[in-house]
Amino acid sequence: MPSVRRFDHVGITVADLDAATAFFVGLGLEIEGRTFVEGEFIDVVTGLPDSRSEIVMLRPPGGGTGLELARFVRPDHAGGSPDAMANELGLRNVGFEVDDLPAILDRLAADGYGLVGGMGEYEGTYLTIHTALGMLGDRDPWREAMPKLQRLPADLIEEGHGIPVARVQAMHEGKRRARAARGSAVE
Repeated sequence: MPSVRRFDHVGITVADLDAATAFFVGLGLEIEGRTFVEGEFIDVVTGLPDSRSEIVMLRPPGGGTGLELARFVRPDHAGGSPDAMANELGLRNVGFEVDDLPAILDRLAADGYGLVGGMGEYEGTYLTIHTALGMLGDRDPWREAMPKLQRLPADLIEEGHGIPVARVQAMHEGKRRARAARGSAVE
């Protein structure tokens, strides 16, 4: 059975290739190459006929999984949501292990960047998924902090009305955003 041999790269489409490249170089990634790509192969793999894009491939020092940044020359890039919440579909994050996270965040803040959420700290260590799993072992402090499950009284749940209010609100919000996105795409 065929299998994955290695994780080569993640690709992100950006509006400003120079600014995005500078951001990731500032984190410590190194530029492996920069070029324009177009032609039949790119048209096939992107599904965009007559496309042309400029790409920069970055990798951590010493190699490893790369980050491909692409700016489309044609067709122009489609709008995305730079303020997308973590539960919205799409690329959620790209994680890096760094030497001094607070210092890097301070430097990025000086350049005008900020966090969408916050930085987690557990027992004196700034956490990422990678470090948290190794530190916690079999313990799950998040589960320990959750309240005990409670059974709802039967009179609160009627047939056809079992969907929690928050879920209904989320579905309506999703529909509203989809309508807004379609409306802005038409203009």
